[in-house]
Amino acid sequence: RSTQGVSSAASDVYKRQLLGREDFEAAYEIYSQHIEEDRSLRFDAGMEKELGEKLIRGGQDESAARVLEHHVETHPAEQIEAETYFNLGYLHYRAGHVDKSRKYFSLFVELEPNETRRDRASAILSAIDARRDSA
Repeated sequence: RSTQGVSSAASDVYKRQLLGREDFEAAYEIYSQHIEEDRSLRFDAGMEKELGEKLIRGGQDESAARVLEHHVETHPAEQIEAETYFNLGYLHYRAGHVDKSRKYFSLFVELEPNETRRDRASAILSAIDARRDSA
């Protein structure tokens, strides 16, 4: 079976679970099983973004980071929204992964067209650097 075929079928399952019953935990379990079998499997970009955001809102930071990092690893840069990098920066900051947090916030600053949001992320980057310097 082809990766594309699995990806399409798997995305349909997730979309039904996410958009139908809002069962993001079950969707994540199925998602995890698929990426454990094949790390190169590419899913619908919107589905991964939505699943990651629902996991963040549900307080499941580690799972959200896994989904969003897989999204970044398997999609071309032009298909990744700046907000995905912000969310990854935020998740890694909360987890104490300073280097990863800095990496993703920096990518967000590069790509975000909104000056206010860029400035906010730049302030977070400054705080990360200050935290690193004092460690």
